[in-house]
Amino acid sequence: MVNYVISLKDSEKRRQHIISEFKIHNIDFAFFDALYPSEILNEHINNYLPNLKESSLTEVEKACFMSHYMLLLKGINENYDYFTIFEDDIILGENSNKYLNNYDWFEHLDVRKEFIIKLESFPKKVIKGTPRYSVLDREIFKLNRSYVGAAGYIISKRAAVKAVELIKQLPPNSLDAIDELLFNHFILNKELTVFQLNPALCIQERFYNNEVSVLPSYLETDRAIRLKKIGEYRKKKNILNSIAKEFRRFVEKIRRRTVEFK
Repeated sequence: MVNYVISLKDSEKRRQHIISEFKIHNIDFAFFDALYPSEILNEHINNYLPNLKESSLTEVEKACFMSHYMLLLKGINENYDYFTIFEDDIILGENSNKYLNNYDWFEHLDVRKEFIIKLESFPKKVIKGTPRYSVLDREIFKLNRSYVGAAGYIISKRAAVKAVELIKQLPPNSLDAIDELLFNHFILNKELTVFQLNPALCIQERFYNNEVSVLPSYLETDRAIRLKKIGEYRKKKNILNSIAKEFRRFVEKIRRRTVEFK
C-alpha cells in the first residue's frame, strides 16, 4: 500500500505527530510537500489548473486544493493501482495496519476499478447507502449523499484520472474546496463512486480532542470567512425554497447515522 501524508515541509510539529502516529501502528508512509500561498503555488495553478486562478476560493484554500490535485497527478504518473492520501492532523484507529499495509481487504470487491474509499470520521451524520460489504472488523458502504472532509481516503488510479478530468472541465465559479468536489458534488452528480469505511480508520485531531486540540486548522478558519460571505448573499436569494428544503432535511435526518471512529 502506498500511503502519502500531505504536510508543509517546515511544519515540524505536525510532521512529528504523523511520524509518531504511523510508527505506533507500524505503517509505512511518505510525506508529500504541501503547497502554500506563494509564487510557486501561482506557477502550479498556471501550469496545471489555470481555471482555479479565478475561483472564489481563498489563497489558503487554493493551496490545499492544489496539494491534493498535484498528489492525484503524482499517483497517476507513478501508475499506482491504488494509493492513500492523508492530511497531517489525523489520528489513526484500531488495527489501522491491517487496512493500510495491503489491499487484500478490498481487492476482491466489485468496486476495485474506479472508486474512492473514504477513511475518516467527520462530525456530520450520513445515510448508509448500498451495496454494503463486511471487511475485517469493519464495513464499507456506498455514499449517495454528501460527506465532506478530505483528511483520509484511498483512491484508485481510474478514479484519480476521472477526478482530474472532471476538475479540469469545471469553470472557475464551479470550483469549490477539494473535499466538496470529491465528496459532495461528484457524488450527487453520480460522477464518482465513493464508499465509506465504518467505523472510520482516522479522524482529525481537532475533532478527537475538541477543546484541547493541539493541531488547529487554519484552513477551516479561512473557509468559514468565505462561506459566511457567500451565505449572506445566498440568504437573500433562497427564501422561496426554504420550506421544501426543510422538509427534505427532516426526512433525511431520520435516516442519517454517525460514522463512528475506533
